[in-house]
Amino acid sequence: MKVFQVTGLIFCFVISSLAFGQGTVIHEQFYSESLERTQDVNVYVPEDYEPDSTRILYPVIYLLHGGGVNYTYYSEIVAALDSLISIEIEPVIVVRPNGFYGPYSGMSWWSNSELNGQFEDYVVSDLVEFIESNYNASPERDKRCIMGHSMGGYGAMMIALKHTDIYCGVVSFSGVVHSTYTVQTYYIPDMLNEHGGSGPFSPDAGGYSTVIYSMAAAFSPNLDNPPYNLDLPVDDEGNIVDEVFDLWIHEDPAWLATQLDDEDSIAIYIDALDGEAFPIINRAFADTLDAYEIPYTMRVFPGRDHHRDLPQRYPASLTFLDSVMWASAEDKVSANPLELLNGYKLHSVYPNPFNPEFTVTVELPESAELLVHIFNINGRNIRTLVNGNYPAGTHHLTLNTGNLSSGIYFVQAEVQGKMNEIRKVILIR
Repeated sequence: MKVFQVTGLIFCFVISSLAFGQGTVIHEQFYSESLERTQDVNVYVPEDYEPDSTRILYPVIYLLHGGGVNYTYYSEIVAALDSLISIEIEPVIVVRPNGFYGPYSGMSWWSNSELNGQFEDYVVSDLVEFIESNYNASPERDKRCIMGHSMGGYGAMMIALKHTDIYCGVVSFSGVVHSTYTVQTYYIPDMLNEHGGSGPFSPDAGGYSTVIYSMAAAFSPNLDNPPYNLDLPVDDEGNIVDEVFDLWIHEDPAWLATQLDDEDSIAIYIDALDGEAFPIINRAFADTLDAYEIPYTMRVFPGRDHHRDLPQRYPASLTFLDSVMWASAEDKVSANPLELLNGYKLHSVYPNPFNPEFTVTVELPESAELLVHIFNINGRNIRTLVNGNYPAGTHHLTLNTGNLSSGIYFVQAEVQGKMNEIRKVILIR
């Protein structure tokens, strides 16, 4: 097996291995210098992987788990990999590290924190070095991607945007990819509700309070502020504390995207379920990407269960990353790999802002049943604007929203199983 020199890491050997279908999942433990403790990790290797041969160096995908769970979860991805490899995608190694740490349901947010530890450094440095020193893993940036779900979707996006020199592609499943928007729109109001409208606050008042405290432990730790050793981003009345919130802004993937240089390139894929709030959060993040002309792929899948409806989304995301890792550099920044797979596309919604009409431009590669819905800012479907069969081709559909009041809305174009895209629009009366 090819071995690369690793500095500052003490490695333990394989503890156990379990066979799942065609591939194998190996449980490892190794000492992380960044976290100053031993970490668990599960490693999937494909069928025919030869540990003692350097004939093939495999691409690697790092999968970060969500809050409240650990590295042993997301085992359903094994079946997806076994069914896709050699048919839809090239053989790949998939690494599931452990980010469960801290008193707030184990939500480390995969961030560097003097309270939780240096989880970002662990993922970017220690983990990559361990995998590339102990497995037949390609050391090339263009064969290295990262993905994650929920808290892990945040972590994957945050880490990828900070380290475009390490990763060539990133996937976020229902991730908090615009974290400050999510906190202001959802988490802070819900924490206030859990406390009867005002502070003083406690992490034990409810689920959203726990989330806010976990984020504060990650983004604004303060060892001089007992008993929790962190600073909240709001005062007891729910008003933003600017000097604290600024720290949170600088860990927000939406802000990090604005800091990318022209030479930085990374393929971005974000998805969500239509029965949760994440399509709106993804759209808010995508608005920043649009403003800075950063390419991305965004999908919405049917479903409501944050965890159980995840496996249906693995094939599209794994195919996306495969197309990225086996594409040329110019293809990665100029083409949308998912669009190339099926030819369905919501090109534009214009004018925007509008009053009261706008035009939706949709491309269909074949005859299809097209649905166009409009949602309010709370994610409620308030009107179906299009419901019919359209032939293959590019369609410019002028739609009237009737007597809707001024505000922010979201237009969704859907072809069942083929396309589900969202655009934010503003109605000004």
